[in-house]
Amino acid sequence: MLSKNYSHEKVINPNSLIRILASQEYFGLPESCIVNERIRDSVFISYAHEDESYITELKPFLRVLERDYNIAYWYDRKIRSGENWDEAIRKHMSRAKIALLLVSQNFIASDFIHNEELPELTKAAKEDGALLLWVPISHCTWELTSVADFQSAVDTNPGHPLSEMTKAEKDLIYKKLSLEIKRAFT
Repeated sequence: MLSKNYSHEKVINPNSLIRILASQEYFGLPESCIVNERIRDSVFISYAHEDESYITELKPFLRVLERDYNIAYWYDRKIRSGENWDEAIRKHMSRAKIALLLVSQNFIASDFIHNEELPELTKAAKEDGALLLWVPISHCTWELTSVADFQSAVDTNPGHPLSEMTKAEKDLIYKKLSLEIKRAFT
């Protein structure tokens, strides 16, 4: 029985193939015309751990998007045991089509958020097509941060943050957020 030797053929990594097909380079355009080969396909939630209860309230709304529309959301509590947390956060920030910021004074005071997350997420929103949605969850000095460059999400008002709302009012905000997220993915 004869066997063919395919050693002369180039093997392409499937991830590389996706990047090639997603880029203009595949269509014969020069590299200078390549706009963006980054795949943005999820929601990244940035928050202070002290404010995690707001994620707990928001998760049922995000779960419907994940289950019914295949829109993944991620926040740092999804880091698996043994996983490098810094690499995981950076990877998920780079994939975020939407950056959802839960803004409080704890959020603003966080050195990690200030030095690592906010610069990356605001840059992605300004230069790379990501959508930055921020929700005021308590009275805070948001005006002193780069968040001030962006309109707060849906019908939220920094003068009337989530911490002052009833459950029904917060649920309405979460509903509007989930509809805004779905709209951004369609």
